[in-house]
Amino acid sequence: MTTKPRRPRKAKPTPKAPENLVKAWSERDLAELPKLAWRERHVGVAAAGLIAALGLAVAFAAPRPFEATSSMLVLLDDAYVLDPVVGDAGAGATLSPREIVRSETALIGSLETRRRAVAALGVETAFPNIARRARTEAAAAAAAAKEIEERLSIASEPSSPTITVGFKSGDAEQAARVLNGVVDAYLDYRREVLFDFDVDGYAAQRAEAEDRLATLNTEIEAFLADAGVGDYDGARLAAQRRSADIEDERLRTLAALSEAEARLGALTERLNSTPREVNLYVDDSASERLQQLLVEREELLSRYTPESKPVSAIDERISRLRASMQIGGVDGGLTRRGANPVRQALETERNEVAGEVSALTAKAAALTGQLAQVKAGQMTLQNIAPDHARLVRERAALETSVERLAAREEEARARAVSVERSRGNVRVVERAAPPAERASLRGALSILALLLGAVFGLTAAIARGLWIDSGRADPIAAALEKVRPGKPAAESQDAA
Repeated sequence: MTTKPRRPRKAKPTPKAPENLVKAWSERDLAELPKLAWRERHVGVAAAGLIAALGLAVAFAAPRPFEATSSMLVLLDDAYVLDPVVGDAGAGATLSPREIVRSETALIGSLETRRRAVAALGVETAFPNIARRARTEAAAAAAAAKEIEERLSIASEPSSPTITVGFKSGDAEQAARVLNGVVDAYLDYRREVLFDFDVDGYAAQRAEAEDRLATLNTEIEAFLADAGVGDYDGARLAAQRRSADIEDERLRTLAALSEAEARLGALTERLNSTPREVNLYVDDSASERLQQLLVEREELLSRYTPESKPVSAIDERISRLRASMQIGGVDGGLTRRGANPVRQALETERNEVAGEVSALTAKAAALTGQLAQVKAGQMTLQNIAPDHARLVRERAALETSVERLAAREEEARARAVSVERSRGNVRVVERAAPPAERASLRGALSILALLLGAVFGLTAAIARGLWIDSGRADPIAAALEKVRPGKPAAESQDAA
């Protein structure tokens, strides 16, 4: 009886190392992954069902806590408007409503808010279990703050200025009490952070600025006293006016002096050309007597000889008369000479002008000296001008600083009083009350379990397919499977 040789069976693929998976994944086209998952669907369904069943069991077995909620409305006010202390750069700039809501949300969930809430409520009242377990008060407070962080929820809509805060607890009364404590702690804390008016700080700064201003005023007074100046601005303006007045008077004096000197020169020239003496009086009767004597001599010559006594006598009279007329300086008459009255008038006027010139010269010299003194004073003021200007600028800056700090102090005091009477820009729309029903998370947990099961099942199916394919594609593994020590290849296949 002949037996048919048995057909060698294909060796089953042997799973390989994880590096083969990576190799198969890198060589695999993404379009083939759905086929691979469908081929190994039974593994995916089993893994997805297992994970989903575990998730649903957890969702239905989880306890349902009470959740207290509180809502707050956030509005824009001065806390978010930029008001610089020094200068006006950026004044009036504000944050966007979304940024304001984010900042308020950060304050609600801050550690300081939780610590204040724990301190206000008391660990024994808010979390008695934590108080019993903790060894120290500090550890109990820290654990309570951590517990609030884990149970507290904060939500806000992108386009709404409302913030909703929730707190979960197994006790409805505890949930409402703790949440209200957190809200109150947040409102107090935000008032310190956003409305830190620091009235005492402004007062201290103002007092310091006033002391510096008083010291600077003393320094300015000592500086001016060393320079010999009482009021710098008044002295500078007075020196300018005095210099201008003296300069005008000096110029007028010099002009009058030039005029007087010109007049004096002209008078001197006229005086030099004017004779000291002039003929004061001329007697013209001598000429008539001389003519009469000549006529009488002619008559005597007609009767007497020239040597006769009558003729000699009249000749002697004629000679004396002519001699007298020659002594007078004017032919034909007697002349009286004396001081020239015109010269005397010119000398008088010249003396007056010379006195005027002397007076104007002395006045011009005195004005020049006064002007030099004023210029020296102005030079002194000019030399101390930079230091004085620096001191004055510092004083003006300090005075401005004192005024602004005083205004800030009063404004901060008024705003502090106003904020004490209000809650600022946050309005509590609804305070937390003990919830009547427990919060259920079964729906959300069930959906999450189903999603996780689907993802895990798909991943398991693809991973198994890649694992199997990586074993088939390995030539070394195939060779080892076919050739085993002491067995032919066919027998090894049959045995397989």
